[in-house]
Amino acid sequence: MNTSKKHLWMVGHPLFLAIVIGVSLLPTTRSYGIPAFARRYQFDCTMCHEPVPRLNEFGYKFRAAGFRLPSEIGKGEPSGDYSNYIAARVVFTGSEASAKGSSNNSNADQSGQSNIGFSSASIYPLVGAFGPNISAWSEFGYKPAAVSGPSGGAYLGTINIGNAWMRLTYGDTSSFWSFRIGLMSAIEGYGASDASIGISSPLLKNAGNTFIAGKITKALYTPGTGETGVEAGWNMDRLSIHAGIFNGGYDNNGSFQAAIGGNANKPNNSPSYNSKDLMLFANYILDEHGGSIAAYAFDGSLDYPNPVASLAGNAMAMFPDNYMRYGIYATSPTFSGFKLLAGLSMGKDKEWNEDTTILPYKGQIADSTSSSMGWFVEPDFRLDKNWSFGARYDYFDPMTGANYSNVNVISAMSVFFNYCMNNGLTFYGELLDKTTLGKTYSSSVGVLKLDNYSFVLNTFFVW
Repeated sequence: MNTSKKHLWMVGHPLFLAIVIGVSLLPTTRSYGIPAFARRYQFDCTMCHEPVPRLNEFGYKFRAAGFRLPSEIGKGEPSGDYSNYIAARVVFTGSEASAKGSSNNSNADQSGQSNIGFSSASIYPLVGAFGPNISAWSEFGYKPAAVSGPSGGAYLGTINIGNAWMRLTYGDTSSFWSFRIGLMSAIEGYGASDASIGISSPLLKNAGNTFIAGKITKALYTPGTGETGVEAGWNMDRLSIHAGIFNGGYDNNGSFQAAIGGNANKPNNSPSYNSKDLMLFANYILDEHGGSIAAYAFDGSLDYPNPVASLAGNAMAMFPDNYMRYGIYATSPTFSGFKLLAGLSMGKDKEWNEDTTILPYKGQIADSTSSSMGWFVEPDFRLDKNWSFGARYDYFDPMTGANYSNVNVISAMSVFFNYCMNNGLTFYGELLDKTTLGKTYSSSVGVLKLDNYSFVLNTFFVW
């Protein structure tokens, strides 16, 4: 059985049509404001968000204090109303998309395709502060997806087990400590390091960018996707510093799978089975509307299947990629509704050279490393408490240097709007033009260029 998905099925049709739901133990990568906290404190959405889902200073400190006012640390009482600890979200989407490839990739051409559909649903069965020091966050999401049944047949989609963690908070308004344990997004951002007010995230935050390293095609993992671990944080005035140790994950057909234990764990005897990922994140708030400077460093390891066909299923023969990620985010103070956001991320990965004469991995980890680099710049404008607009330019090179020129380099330009009604209903619209430029190690193959154009309109309702 696939360790990343537990398939449930039922047979109730004369044709024995299998209806399958896949359960994926992957944390979600984007956070959203939920009205449970607003119900408890009788807040408006704008108390914590400018706009939803991006946090302002009040919302950032409210989350850091364990979904309570910092003045309530060590004093707050639990709510007797369970509706203050539960929330739900549904998302509907409409899109128009097309793709165009270069002359040596003519098969990539795709005329405009429109779609209107149900995108996802989530339930948050246990969120908020419980008494003076304890808080928790849990999240289960559903997405339509092509999940095959054990004997073929139809499918419903996948259920994602998202963030599931507990936090202890001690201190007072001026300075407090927090400790988290569980399945979590490693970075709780503010300003440019927080969630986008549009639909897409900056490319440097995405975990699904594939590239060629030696003779292995693998995903370039981005910290913040979510792992199981423990984290300690210190907050004083406008400065916060967080450090964590995480269990890591493993490659699941090109996607990152968090190793949370049980069947969803790293393959036995794999090179990085006992390795742990380390994270350090710091943020300094410049103004109450999202202005900040933030930086992070992440040291991790991730194993990939051996490219030699006879060794592909051998855990001991997997390629151990010991990687490093570090970056900085900056958001200007807000002037008359305008702010400028930017981010820069860099990383290093071990290279792989196939050599079937070397044991035990039937390969060799070269002394050299491949480097990656990405950046974005984004001007935003908040017209009023409902309307916000923005534009972003992204650039991401998964392998920098002269020897890796134009290997799956991605750039993107997007413009977007956010209309938040501050009653749980939010509309997002985004026009995106993304270009991928690829080149293999053999110069005879040439350069591959792929342009993707899309317009997406999302409707979010959160209760």
